[in-house]
Amino acid sequence: IKKILYLSIPVFIGVAINDLNAIVDKTLASSLVAGSISALNYANRLNGLILGVFITAITTVIFPLLSKEFSEDNIKGVKKIMGYGVNLILLITIPAAVGLIVLSTPIVEVAFERGEFDSTATMMTSKALIFYAIGLVAMALRLLVNRVYFSLQDTKTPMINGAISVVFNIVLNLILVQFMGHAGLAFATSIATTIATLLMFYGLKKKIGSLGTMSYIKCGIKSGFASAVMGIAAYFIYHELYSILGVAKLYNLISLLVAAGSGVVIYGILCYILGIEEVKEIIGRLKVRLS
Repeated sequence: IKKILYLSIPVFIGVAINDLNAIVDKTLASSLVAGSISALNYANRLNGLILGVFITAITTVIFPLLSKEFSEDNIKGVKKIMGYGVNLILLITIPAAVGLIVLSTPIVEVAFERGEFDSTATMMTSKALIFYAIGLVAMALRLLVNRVYFSLQDTKTPMINGAISVVFNIVLNLILVQFMGHAGLAFATSIATTIATLLMFYGLKKKIGSLGTMSYIKCGIKSGFASAVMGIAAYFIYHELYSILGVAKLYNLISLLVAAGSGVVIYGILCYILGIEEVKEIIGRLKVRLS
């Protein structure tokens, strides 16, 4: 019980520190044009949807596996599971970030534009969404790396890292809000999270040795290329359908779904052609199940 309490206290502090980020963002946004706080909230909700649905599921499944390997003093096993998790997160979040950026306006229109939420609110929210999406990969990786530290029974490092992230976020907020308004607050969050995530990886490398960073980089580059092609294709498919079908809500939804679905298919095919192991493994398992 004493050990649990000892490990839990830094987690409680870390959660409070992370909430401080949101408080600072909203305080600064309250001094901007009307609707800035709402734009940040709605954009963050869409960005958080990816984290909540996909990334939380991955980290929840991986955490007990990491803990088991560490309890058996198998650091090599910890690194292997972590590497699989990192690559899987990259394969999900990179195309998701690209999709949120290139289709930010139609996504916000379909999700929120009705009643008091007008075209101006859509423009403000989509702008914030773009800059939140830039940090989506780092936000997702940070969730996983936190679990790695927790499996190593180190709860202090994530807490300290959270404090560093808040400091960077406040400084960047004060700078970027002057030039970019509410979008600057979203961009500051993305930059601060990216810096904090890199520091977490660096600290983990010092703690358990080489992490196999080159495999992450290779997977990231391949996924980035496939995502770029996917993004271009999805952008043109959406706008082509939008010009043909018209601006009605239902037609806008159809255009968005077709563009997104086509993008997913293109991305999957390119990842398979590029030889990404995780994708080939998933497709191989599907083939076995189907046969």
